[in-house]
Amino acid sequence: MRVFDQVCGVDSQRCSCQTPMQSDAAVRRPGMPSNRKTGKGRRQSVLSAAAGVMAVTVMAMGCAASPKGAPAERGESETAPTSARHDLTWGVFLPHDGQASSDYAHVTEVAGDTPDYLMRFAALDDPVPVDGIRADFAQGATPVVALEPWQPGAGVDQPSYALRTLAAGDHDVALHRWAQALAVVEAPIILRFGHEMNANWYPWAVGVNGNTAEEYVRVWHRLDRILAEHRADNVQMLWSPNVKVSGVTTPISDTFPGAETVDLIGVSGYNWGDGEGHHWTEPAELFGASLDELRALETTAPLLISETGSAEDTSATRRKAAWIDSLMRLSARQERLLGIIWFQMDKERDWRIDSSPESAAAFRQALSELA
Repeated sequence: MRVFDQVCGVDSQRCSCQTPMQSDAAVRRPGMPSNRKTGKGRRQSVLSAAAGVMAVTVMAMGCAASPKGAPAERGESETAPTSARHDLTWGVFLPHDGQASSDYAHVTEVAGDTPDYLMRFAALDDPVPVDGIRADFAQGATPVVALEPWQPGAGVDQPSYALRTLAAGDHDVALHRWAQALAVVEAPIILRFGHEMNANWYPWAVGVNGNTAEEYVRVWHRLDRILAEHRADNVQMLWSPNVKVSGVTTPISDTFPGAETVDLIGVSGYNWGDGEGHHWTEPAELFGASLDELRALETTAPLLISETGSAEDTSATRRKAAWIDSLMRLSARQERLLGIIWFQMDKERDWRIDSSPESAAAFRQALSELA
């Protein structure tokens, strides 16, 4: 799978537009090492990748722009930011809960492809899963670690993990332990620290436990300095807010730590379906405004839909399949968007790719066309 190759249609013809000097290794590892000692320069590799995405988009548009007034392809948004399609990377969170659906071999069989990212969650005080990270890399994926400063299962009210305690250095022993361990892993690692901080369901979220956006930024910069101290050149930082939710989330831009310390920008968003205070939400409605706001930040960092999934509609078995198709096609036309990471777990809803034969087939078909 080549992240930056482009295949675009001109009437009945197809032309391939590929950026020069992109090796398989470079595009297969979106979080390649950079020099963490030299400030802006230490983000050269990922920012270069972003430039590659944008350059290819321009090339593809020149190579094969859609005819004016032509309808959008099946499932695509007509208001997508670009008319040139780019290939997607994709990844998955596997809960390793004993279910067949969380087995790597099963997911690759269902998808008809091997994932570019394998994501795992870990609490700050957990042992660093070095062996697991190495195993993920050995599978051909870039490891993504969602590092959570809390005690899992203890609820939101955890003042001992309030941002002020992290900013004051109360958890520096744990942060140094993580930085030191990750630095010696011979693999590129994407570190997704304190995700969905603009919502209200984690102890580190703004407005919870007295937390402020300014404190979140201070904690982020503190972690960045600790990673630099341990020469964790192989670690790229993924800043990952939640999609905007009226009455729930705080402004996305408030917690942006700045271009100098953010390598990639992610966003979480789920289609919860109808009922229990939720409504069925199509991908364009779910992600559109948030992606626009993220692109408006003063950075050229690449984007990822870093956590997503959809409920099934029991009254319409193909509705989730259509949602998956729409998400993938919308994503393939989003400026700077590298790809998506799917939450492969039956939890609050059955979010899994293969929650039904129809949804599994839709995911596989979309990847065969777009990845």
